[in-house]
Parts: sequence; structure tokens; C-alpha cells
Amino acid sequence: MRRSNRGYSGYRGRRTSTDILRIIAVVLGVLVVLAVAGLFYLQDHLTYTDDGIRVNLPFGLLQEEEPLPDPGTVSVVEQTGQEPESGGEEPQSAQEAAGPLRMAEVSLDSLLDGSAQARMEELGGDALVITGKDSSGQLAWQSEQPLAALAQVNGSGETAAALAELEERGVYVAVRVCCFRDDAVPYYDASVGLRSGDGNWRDELGLRWMSPGSPAAQSYVAGLCGELAAMGVDEIVLEQFAFPTAGDLTRINTGETYDPESFSTQLQAFLSQVEQALAPYETRLSLRVDGTMLDQPPDSGLTAALVEETAARVWTGAGELTAAQTEEVGGQTRLVQIVDNLEEGNGEAQAAVLN
Repeated sequence: MRRSNRGYSGYRGRRTSTDILRIIAVVLGVLVVLAVAGLFYLQDHLTYTDDGIRVNLPFGLLQEEEPLPDPGTVSVVEQTGQEPESGGEEPQSAQEAAGPLRMAEVSLDSLLDGSAQARMEELGGDALVITGKDSSGQLAWQSEQPLAALAQVNGSGETAAALAELEERGVYVAVRVCCFRDDAVPYYDASVGLRSGDGNWRDELGLRWMSPGSPAAQSYVAGLCGELAAMGVDEIVLEQFAFPTAGDLTRINTGETYDPESFSTQLQAFLSQVEQALAPYETRLSLRVDGTMLDQPPDSGLTAALVEETAARVWTGAGELTAAQTEEVGGQTRLVQIVDNLEEGNGEAQAAVLN
């Protein structure tokens, strides 16, 4: 009589310790392969900054939009000339500075939530400063420039309305624009960047630069300035607008957009382009200048004569310009000096809170 096997399966053997170790080894091997692949993938997306390593994933993958930095407690004192006579027209010449102001920088968040004016008054200012474009390339507003869309650096679409509201209230607004130090655009469009033998050149902070000699880069920044002027901004302060003077400059590839013989000519062409973009709106053009830029015209392309010709105001850190340099760029009446607190400005000095 045949014995039934219903409900029973054949004996398949017990899993041994060798089998378990083999499975663990396979899993570990897969993890190692994935880790190595990840490192190779991310190596072009790592940015080494003074704040540490930052991962820049393409196409906005897993990235949160970073807020613009908080202004903190740093200030600027500005020595100015005489105020315009009552009833007279406001001076339009770049040789003439505007009347006294105590300018306080506020964050983009305060601009968007409507608290900017209250924050300005709390800081003791009667005019506002905001960061429109920082060194990462991030913008504070929604730009129509193609490079901004390509590099995914557009900001809030509500910024224009917030600036328009301040204009209606008669609040003076200055916007800081970091021109060519830009860690985003050269990553997405290498043709506009300063290049080295192994890719985009990076400065002493590990940040990429657009070339000040690139027509596309010049057009991009000038276009941004024109958009800000159209939004009612009263003054634009250009920062990092010349060729770099810090970092290993010997590693920069020379060529049409980085030719020391053409630096001054290219820089003058760029500033003229910005002036033309601002002209329809009568927005003042100011320059953030330090002594190093003027001491090294072969590196920066900047001369005191070009500053004097172009800038309505010269923004500078305390002690960054010598007395002789101050006179060369137009004198103390056009100087905006960065200090620690608004209270440090005395007499008819003016101040602006800056990062």
C-alpha cells in the first residue's frame, strides 16, 4: 500500500553558516559598488566653500531653495556731499552723490512678508538695502533672463510686487548685485565661465566665476540690472564686477574672454552696458571697491579713473582704500564706508547695514 505524502514537503536541507556569510558578503559588495558609483556621480556636484562642502544636485533634485543670508549687524557709513537745493532737480550725473541716507539691509523674507520697512526703522535706517544676487548665483526675484532659467537660480515671483509697494511709499531701495562670482551659471553653461585645465576655475572660496570678458556673461548681468531698475529700485551696487584678484590666477586659461591686455577695455564695455540698461529708469549705479582691485589693475582690469567716471557712489570697507585712492575715485563725498553699526556714523555720516 502506497504511503501518502499529502501535507508534507521533501527535506531541503538546513541553511549553513557558510551560506549566511556568502549572502552578507554579496550585500556588502553591492553596497561598496553603489558607494563608489555615488562618489563618482557627486564629484562634479560638490562645492567647497568657506562654510564647508555643499552638494549641488542637477535639475533641482532633492534640493531645497536656500534663503538669502541674514544681514546680521554689519553696517556701512557713507560720507556724502550737500543735499539738493529745495525745489531743484535731483542730480543725475555720476559725479554727484545723492543726499544723506541711513540705509539698513533687510532679508528677502522681510521684504516678502511686508515687514521690511518696520525692520529698517528698527535698525535706525531711512532707506533699504537688499541682496538681489549673491555669490551662489541665486536671485531674489523671478528673472526673464535665459541663463537664470538654465541655472535654476530664479527667486520669488512676489519680489517685484513688494518692491513696487515700497516705491509707492517713497522708500529708497538699494540692491546689491554680485556680478561675476557666480557658482551656478558656469556649471550649467561652461562657455561663460573662467576655465582651468580641469574644468571651471574656482577662487579662494571654492566658487566658480563667469568671465567678465564673456559677452554672454556681460549681457546676463546687465539684463538683471535692467530688470531691477524696471521694478523701481533706486540704486544698484555692483560687487565682484571686475576680474578676480584672489585665488590661483595662474590656473585660469587665457583666451578671448581672459586676456589681460583686454581687461580694462572689457570691463569698461560691461559697465557701459549696465549704464545703458539703467538709463531709462534713472537708477543710480554704484560700485563696491576695495584697494586690492585698484592696486592690481593688471589682474582686475579696474582703474580709479573708470570708477570715478562710472560710479555714483563708491562702497568700500573701513580702511580698504587709502586716502590717495579715495581722492582718485572722486573723494570722500562719494564714499560709502562699511562699519559695524549704524550708530558709528556721526555728524552727517550715512549708514547701511550689510552682510
